[in-house]
Amino acid sequence: MFLPDSLFSSALFNDEFPEWNLPEIQTTPIDNVILQMKSMKIDKITSFPFPTPPDKQTILKAEERLVTLGALEVDKNIAGKYNKFNIN
Repeated sequence: MFLPDSLFSSALFNDEFPEWNLPEIQTTPIDNVILQMKSMKIDKITSFPFPTPPDKQTILKAEERLVTLGALEVDKNIAGKYNKFNIN
């Protein structure tokens, strides 16, 4: 059975592939992460010490989307009906 040494030539590998992939938190929508953090009473997400923080604008846009959808109140607190830890 023949097994190739590599799937790509070294020239293609060196010229076409990035040295490092971006962290997933920087490439996927973070709306769900924000909702989970808000439900755990973490309010200042833009200053949260992520190992690799998402862009501040990404966080702000996600919060605005969640306000539009009704998951967050206008003051950026989680809407009561979406808070699984809500005791009210």
